[in-house]
Amino acid sequence: MKSKFLIIVLIVISISCSGKVFNSVSCVENKDFKKEWNKNIEFLDNYYAMRENISVYEEAIGNYSITEISEENDRYFSSLEFVSKYVTINYPYKTSFSGSIPYRIYFEEKENWNKWYKKNKCSDIQLK
Repeated sequence: MKSKFLIIVLIVISISCSGKVFNSVSCVENKDFKKEWNKNIEFLDNYYAMRENISVYEEAIGNYSITEISEENDRYFSSLEFVSKYVTINYPYKTSFSGSIPYRIYFEEKENWNKWYKKNKCSDIQLK
């Protein structure tokens, strides 16, 4: 009787372990999407980090040409556009006076974006 019980327990453990292995392998993450997602989020992080300290920001702006500032703004909006193709941006940055998301709100938004990414990363997200 004990041997039958032991065999049943071993079978149940074996099945539950094989299910865990199968589930961890079933994640199909699109590497190209992940690379592009991380590149855009990293740019936005750096964009806001530099602006956090206004004196550092003003010094950096002094070192930029008008063309570089324009390119940075274009990249900023491009990164927000990329993110907005996949997840809703709650702040209406397109219609705001400055056209940018306030620093404090950016971090709230980013938290939502990260939650979305973690939830969806295994569904082979395609670049749009």
